Amino acid sequence: MLASVVMSVFNGEDYIEEAIKSILSQSFRDFEYIIINDGSTDGTHNLLAQINDNRVKVYHFDENKGIANALNFAIEQANGKWIFIQDADDVSLPERLEEQLKFLNQYPDTAVLGSLVHCISGNKGISKGRLDHYPKYWNSIISPEEITKEIHFKMPFCHGSTAFSKQVFINAGKYNPKYEIAHDYDLLSRMNEFGHFRKILKVLYHYRIRKDSVAHKNMLLTCNEVMIISSDFIYNRYFKHLNRKPQFYFFGSSAAYPNFVQNVAPNLNMQVYDYCSDETIENFSMVQNLYQHKKIDGIIFLVTNLPNQKTLNFFTNNGMSLNKQLFRFNSLL
Repeated sequence: MLASVVMSVFNGEDYIEEAIKSILSQSFRDFEYIIINDGSTDGTHNLLAQINDNRVKVYHFDENKGIANALNFAIEQANGKWIFIQDADDVSLPERLEEQLKFLNQYPDTAVLGSLVHCISGNKGISKGRLDHYPKYWNSIISPEEITKEIHFKMPFCHGSTAFSKQVFINAGKYNPKYEIAHDYDLLSRMNEFGHFRKILKVLYHYRIRKDSVAHKNMLLTCNEVMIISSDFIYNRYFKHLNRKPQFYFFGSSAAYPNFVQNVAPNLNMQVYDYCSDETIENFSMVQNLYQHKKIDGIIFLVTNLPNQKTLNFFTNNGMSLNKQLFRFNSLL
């Protein structure tokens, strides 16, 4: 079998029928659809009981085990070579599976394949600006080089739009249940070692923005998890050969500092040499001197985007490179 679609749902009665219909209405029809009811206490169980399609396999958990555990279980049951993620409140366009399978057949060395996305509203009062925010980011990171570069920083895919190799999923170590929200980013950052990341330049997935979703209710926790995962990724890719935690100097705003020290720094796979909120030439020169004398292994900026060009130019002109010795953490603050 080529394709297995997997979905975890917890109390998803509002949107699950639309999500399921979007998969069962695919133009490509030879797939299995594995749905995990992760301990729902609303009407989800009854809605799933009404499905009459032999491609669908439903498993009910007696209690909520978390999305990472549920997806791991679903993929373990899957027979497909390629795993397609479908979130329980989103919508796949009818040609999604057909288009992604056609692409994967053409590029079988792909580890993860995403698509362009469109956002739809799950609540009244979701502004157009908020609906445009995620596609503006996800749909701007499109080439394999851009995706690989951006994964040092944050999730360059809409998770629900992705298809990936089951074998790569196993090789990468599956989802890590310790991450409540950023389990998808953690898995994909590890998958980067096993193949190419690619996107189809077509909108094949509609991502629903909801005020009550876990990721949107606690954006700070999401960013904190992403920073911790980024630390592991950076260590394993660039500094594992040191056989010690690398030493980093951190720059970030005074607002970011208390959260970073309390919630992020104790969990990092690196040592915080020092932290400074003043990005001045004098401080840059001092930190550059630390690097040249091997007191630190690199610099991390707590930012929401790239550091300004003047800052990057200072360090790159002195022998450092972005995503080699200079890194970004998405601090939100």
